Amino acid sequence: MHLVHNTNNAKIWQSDIENCFYFDFKGQQYKLNVCGFIALKTKLINIDIEEMIISDELGADIAIVPLCNDERLLVLTIDEILELRELFPGAMVMLELNSILHSRVYSSTL
Repeated sequence: MHLVHNTNNAKIWQSDIENCFYFDFKGQQYKLNVCGFIALKTKLINIDIEEMIISDELGADIAIVPLCNDERLLVLTIDEILELRELFPGAMVMLELNSILHSRVYSSTL
């Protein structure tokens, strides 16, 4: 397993052997397949932070995010959502960069 990207409180690891990702957050580890990884990234992006901030409703400052193919939920504050919004796109960029480097190195050795 190798570290793809991390923030102060979260990390995303890639397991080539298991063909999946591991997401470490708040002392828990979550196993995500590729679809689950993309789905979680999309769910985080679709959370309306502005509405959470301006709402007067009790509990409006947290979001409950279900994980694909998992019985667990993420209960996130606004700060945590913002941090994860940095983590997942950053991981996508690092994966793309790794793919580009791999293809360039591999093609130059042929």
